[in-house]
Amino acid sequence: MICPNCFNEVTTSTCPHCGYTYDREGRDPDILAPGTVLNGIYTIGRCLGRGGFGITYSAYDKIEGAKCAIKEYYPGDIVERGTNDELIVDEEKTRLYKNGQKSFIEEAKSLSRLKENKNVVTYKNYFEANNTAYLVEEFLDGVNLKRFIAMHCSNGKMDLNNALTIITTISATLIDVHSKDILHRDITPENIFITSEGYIKLIDFGSARNYMRNNAEGMSVYIKPGYAPIEQYRSDGNQGPWSDIYSLAATFYYIVSGVSIKPAKERIHSDRTVPLHQLCSDVNPQLSAVIHKALSNNASDRQQSVERFLKEINEATGEKPAPQQPQPKTPQPLQNALPCIKIIGGPKASVSTATGSTYTDKIFLQPGINYTLGRVPRQNNISIDGNNNLSRAPHCYIKYNGSDKCFEIVDCSSSGTFEYTKTRIVKGKTYKYPVGTKLYLGDRFQTLIELTLQVGGGK
Repeated sequence: MICPNCFNEVTTSTCPHCGYTYDREGRDPDILAPGTVLNGIYTIGRCLGRGGFGITYSAYDKIEGAKCAIKEYYPGDIVERGTNDELIVDEEKTRLYKNGQKSFIEEAKSLSRLKENKNVVTYKNYFEANNTAYLVEEFLDGVNLKRFIAMHCSNGKMDLNNALTIITTISATLIDVHSKDILHRDITPENIFITSEGYIKLIDFGSARNYMRNNAEGMSVYIKPGYAPIEQYRSDGNQGPWSDIYSLAATFYYIVSGVSIKPAKERIHSDRTVPLHQLCSDVNPQLSAVIHKALSNNASDRQQSVERFLKEINEATGEKPAPQQPQPKTPQPLQNALPCIKIIGGPKASVSTATGSTYTDKIFLQPGINYTLGRVPRQNNISIDGNNNLSRAPHCYIKYNGSDKCFEIVDCSSSGTFEYTKTRIVKGKTYKYPVGTKLYLGDRFQTLIELTLQVGGGK
């Protein structure tokens, strides 16, 4: 049996490697069982989320030897799972189901055209099986924006600087998306993802969901109240960049104020949306006016392009005007991401503190402090005592250089420290590595670490 979370072999319901507990008896029959193999390549793990038209799973790619995410087209109102995992479709809804599936495939085609944009979840593959369709994407370690706020913002609001980082990053991303004649159609706090390194990703494009809500008479309406513009309530609604702008403005309004705006249908005859600057003293009236304009129920009154929307935000906040056609290539981390050593292969580390030791796979560093890493606890700030190939104390020194935004590594061991290519670094020499570098500790290559930035963590 495999663990549905980390994909290691297990013999008990609670995984000894990651601590995940799987309740086989309580499994939802609509959801594929962990261990199911799709397309001869992908081993299904745990369910990551379920919406009105689909189910998302973690999975293990046996060819790449890495985790991924798989989205299954599953409009729950009109299908059910058969005993052989195939979907059984309501006969009266077959045409609707097939057309929705075509729209789901369109999402795969859209994502394949956005591979160069690092702020969009990376598309990997698409295939059909079980009378449905599957979309394979990169596995993202982190949480969506709504969950991030719940975890890290005690008052339910995000500070303005980080909120502006999010809205400007997603705006620049949408400029690239819209330039390829693609609309997202479902921008919400749930569909903006914050990775564990603090990077911002746009996920879950709404092609199939948009088709369903425009054609599914008598079915549940696939609308996110408070984020969907009025044109998405109508089958003949004129959708365009202004539709995504509305949803992005509604998202910004929520994360800054902690208040969701009323659904567009409730604002047709009486719009009592409170201007944002009246709820948040950090928001100036100029920025508030930009957001209020973007939230107009009359689409023609909104900014008609994201370029214009971003330009108005920059003018309101005193930032330099954005380029006419920015092409974001690398994601931007949030400001509270901390330097971190992430163990991605081998035993967890014992982090020594005044009150004892804690075992973990994420070790947060204070910039400028030289940490010792070795095998023996209490003789090092960080010990990996499950790896007998490491030197006792120290195996190496590690420091995060905040000025140069890099990690400094000095090896002092007999068994060596190795780059990801398994090239040994020179003992006693200081190496500077950028965020994202992977290193092996010891010549048996038992422990693999990643030098990264993570959101949250210790002091």
